[in-house]
Amino acid sequence: MAKGVKHYTRDGTVWKGAYHKMPDGSLHSNKTHTKTSVKLYHYGDLTDKAKKKARSQRKMAIGGVVRDYASEYANYHSSTEQKQNRASRNAARRIAKNNGQNVTGKDVAHKNGNPKDNRAGNLTTKTASQNRSYPRTKTAGKRNPYA
Repeated sequence: MAKGVKHYTRDGTVWKGAYHKMPDGSLHSNKTHTKTSVKLYHYGDLTDKAKKKARSQRKMAIGGVVRDYASEYANYHSSTEQKQNRASRNAARRIAKNNGQNVTGKDVAHKNGNPKDNRAGNLTTKTASQNRSYPRTKTAGKRNPYA
């Protein structure tokens, strides 16, 4: 059984659990055969409808791993600091919109690079590619070259 080869259930859902090989050579779910074991397929053996579902799951994947949004929220986004950052970003968007800037489909950028500085004069709108195209590390400095 090849490592790293994805296996799918009949409907195109990626199987992530253990699997075993039957005497006829087919793969089934679970470590050993039980009543709940189901036959597993390689991508090429799926029906067109199942392949479509499998492709949609691939689009959700990042680096070959489907994101687990619940644990991502629990481990990162639920922290007090991240909630404050999100509230500050939302406030910046609201301030820019109230000052007459068209924010539809655009990012609100901070001219000085400080996301907590929501003064109206510090906010501008940029396309997502412009606003996200420079590094945001502590050593990269605070100046946004595109603002």
